[in-house]
Amino acid sequence: ACTAGSWGAALAAAALALAIFARPAQLDGALLYDDKAAVLGSPVVQGQVPVSKVWTRDFWGKDEMGSPESHKSYRPLVTLTYVANHRLNTQNGRNGDTPFGFHVVSAALHALVSALVVPTVHAALGWRERGLFVPALSALLFAAHPVHVESVQNMVGRAEEMMALFYLLGFLAYAHLVVGGPAAAGSPALAPTRVGAGTLQGLALVLVCTLAAMLCKETGVTLPVLCVGWDVLVVVGAKPVELLSYLTARDGRADTIRRRAPSAAARYAILATGCVLLALWRRSLNGESPAEFARRQNMAIWHPHPLWRACSIVWVWMEYIWVCFFPTALSCDWSWPAITTIDNSSDVRAWLVAAYLLGWGWLLQRNLLQRTSVGASVCFLFAICPFFLASNVLVGVGTCKAERVLYLPSLGACMALALLLRRLDADELLAELRPRR
Repeated sequence: ACTAGSWGAALAAAALALAIFARPAQLDGALLYDDKAAVLGSPVVQGQVPVSKVWTRDFWGKDEMGSPESHKSYRPLVTLTYVANHRLNTQNGRNGDTPFGFHVVSAALHALVSALVVPTVHAALGWRERGLFVPALSALLFAAHPVHVESVQNMVGRAEEMMALFYLLGFLAYAHLVVGGPAAAGSPALAPTRVGAGTLQGLALVLVCTLAAMLCKETGVTLPVLCVGWDVLVVVGAKPVELLSYLTARDGRADTIRRRAPSAAARYAILATGCVLLALWRRSLNGESPAEFARRQNMAIWHPHPLWRACSIVWVWMEYIWVCFFPTALSCDWSWPAITTIDNSSDVRAWLVAAYLLGWGWLLQRNLLQRTSVGASVCFLFAICPFFLASNVLVGVGTCKAERVLYLPSLGACMALALLLRRLDADELLAELRPRR
């Protein structure tokens, strides 16, 4: 529910984002690195070809999507914002590539996304948080997170911001319009038991947001996956450890879940169908040729040995997780040899990877199989779903490591930190209130 406190927290997060990224030094910063190709070197942005070419060419503006030379990145909505920035500059008598206006838009987008974190975290945790501590702290951490510098300050990072904007809007549409908002999540009896016109309209809006997110960056296609996972955990309340018991038990909770199952299955089927169709449509734009990028951009996926290839990829995941919680070493370019591949067992990183995988296995077994921690599971969903397509698991990507891909996944880390601090604070308070002997 929108309260004065929620609005205040959202505005505070937006203000913090602007205080960090809308200072004169940031707004006057030059367009560097990949910005030179995406903005300064793009024929579409520079007005050298009709703007309608934005729908047929890749993100860099030179090659048709079906061309063998194409990078296969398709982000027309982002490119259109570059075109708008360029034209506004020229209409106001400035050089079209003057960076000030470009940075203003990116800083404003970050502020807007940071503000949306407040209602998103409220909904993600099933509106069960009594106060604003966790949503507000999550939003403030997100607004100020150092890992966002590349996404906000570099123009190519605007794809991450815009994708995140539509992603969060789509999730909020699902939470409020499809499953009924706080009332349904707070009371199982009020959760939807059928798919009516309102539910269908909400699902259509979610898929529209998915399409818009995809037109900003391909990872937007995972929005329906996030919605389904959240629905299972928070709305239906089906814990993985108890899935089989729901089919045979006769208690009131199992009966409630079984009553909600048909409508939930219908929602999931509609989302899955829409997600698959959108993914197939997006894949068809690539034509028959694979993405074209230099091997040195991501050496890990080309490693000839499958074991060391996997270890090299997982090591990059470990680096991503590290900078989410300890952003001590950041860079706008992690191309080879900044991160070398793991080639044998004498590399200590191979053993760290093994320990990392065992640790994650223990955490998942404890939180999903032994007992389901809804808070931990939701944080995991928000971290993994928007990151999955950049993980090199399903497809290889054109970068070894890029902090900009953590823009939205870092929300999962911010939520986890806020929940942890809330819990520590509560434990300390209880300790102080206990009578001393």
